[in-house]
Amino acid sequence: MTSKEGQESIEVYCSDLLRRLDRPLSFIGASRASFALIDDEWIDLDRYAASVKGDPEIRDRFKNKLRDRLQYLRERLASCPVSRIEALALYEEGVAVKRTILLLDQPLSIPDPDVHADTRRWLRYGRTIS
Repeated sequence: MTSKEGQESIEVYCSDLLRRLDRPLSFIGASRASFALIDDEWIDLDRYAASVKGDPEIRDRFKNKLRDRLQYLRERLASCPVSRIEALALYEEGVAVKRTILLLDQPLSIPDPDVHADTRRWLRYGRTIS
């Protein structure tokens, strides 16, 4: 394979990864990284997202940083002077960032204080009909 054919192959690979990254729920079932480079620092997305979920102002700033990072990753994949390994790493980081953005968009759920309430109710009901 010549250098030109190899470059075309990498460009096809990058465009395929970019196309997969742009699908709405591409992170489902895809391998992904758990860290992203935000403000020149690698952060654990799951842990940081959990810590900012309660504060709307910090959450919104963090989501904007994530959107900027996702845009950078898309541009980097589109420019494609990268190796296959780097392209895959960019894609996996992009999937992790997309997933985190979606998780931060979810409304806060109030946990049920009694997780066994339904079971107890059905047991009481069973006793009354038997």
